Amino acid sequence: LYTLPHVKPEAGERPMSLIEAARRCFANSAFTINLACMLIVFVGIGASEFILPFYFQDAHGFGSDISGLLFLALPMVNAFIGPLSGTVSDRVGCEGPTAVGLGVYVCGLFAVSTLDEHSSIPVIVCCVAFMSCGTSIFQSPNNSLYMGSAPREALGFAGSLGSLARYAGMALGITAASHILYGQMSVAMGEAVTSFVAGRPDVFLFGFRSVFYVLMAVAAVGFALAMVRLVKMRARH
Repeated sequence: LYTLPHVKPEAGERPMSLIEAARRCFANSAFTINLACMLIVFVGIGASEFILPFYFQDAHGFGSDISGLLFLALPMVNAFIGPLSGTVSDRVGCEGPTAVGLGVYVCGLFAVSTLDEHSSIPVIVCCVAFMSCGTSIFQSPNNSLYMGSAPREALGFAGSLGSLARYAGMALGITAASHILYGQMSVAMGEAVTSFVAGRPDVFLFGFRSVFYVLMAVAAVGFALAMVRLVKMRARH
């Protein structure tokens, strides 16, 4: 109440209905691409953040204390790289950094997929940090592009839809990761598996890699969309 300005509608401006706002937003292909890229990245974030603790504690055998410290690589990289990415995108534009971020994210997912039960802590931290670096580069400029591509009179709708994409993406990622992980572990064991198989980290890692291979493919679609957006932007200029 004391900090945010109260912006009243301009004289004669009529509030848009939900259907009108949706039509206006999705009529813009840039808005749709920006939203799709956001959804794709948060599918990956949800899936990877769900499955990594199982790798740390079950497959590798770290205690909860070490696992928690390893997990800190994700937010620490985000806290450092995110503001830098935002600052750079303010100077050079947002299309390039989002494409770079998604490209780095695909490579980071591949790096994490190579981890096994013998990977050292420095290697694990580097791979997880590399993956987080991709999403950290991506998010600030994509958020700017996303809100910038929405009509002014539909910003509230666009903001709520963006929140929905983030939460829905994470929910989809967790659900898909769980299904793929245990499905592929069952394939490796030749029987139904619903939890970690004691003494068989190789079975878990088979499912673990399958999850990250799928995430790489999904993120690659996001990278392709970002490249299409970048090419269109450069063609206009």
